[in-house]
Amino acid sequence: MQWFAIILILSVGLILLVVELFFIPGTTIVGVFGSVLLIGGIYLTYHLFGKMTGHIVLGSTVLLSTGALLLSLRAKTWKYFTNEQQITGKVNVENLENLSVGTKGISLSALKPYGMAQFGEQTLEVSSENGLINPDTEIVIVNISNNKVSVRKHSKG
Repeated sequence: MQWFAIILILSVGLILLVVELFFIPGTTIVGVFGSVLLIGGIYLTYHLFGKMTGHIVLGSTVLLSTGALLLSLRAKTWKYFTNEQQITGKVNVENLENLSVGTKGISLSALKPYGMAQFGEQTLEVSSENGLINPDTEIVIVNISNNKVSVRKHSKG
């Protein structure tokens, strides 16, 4: 019965270390708990079965833990967990040639500071030059650079 308890403690500890390395890296709580279980299992082995058996269990645990660590550090291991798709979308790839400073439009969404606006038939993302602009507010372009359009509330008069 004692062997079963020790093997169970060591197995759960090793499983928790593997879970920490492969599935939820960075949390450390699972890894620390797994390490505590491994140390506790090794201590119980020394305490209940003596030096020779304790050394064997210690060596086996170190080898298995090191093997799990080395396996997790191999580049091919992480290939299964990474997303290899590339993002190809771009912001404001619209043709901005027909827009110029002074062009008037209307805000379609709240600009805080970024939001959507419409200039004629063209809808695009713009940034407010000075704070919040409510939806359905008349706006005017004050700057266009690097495909970024800056606007401000149009003051009539």
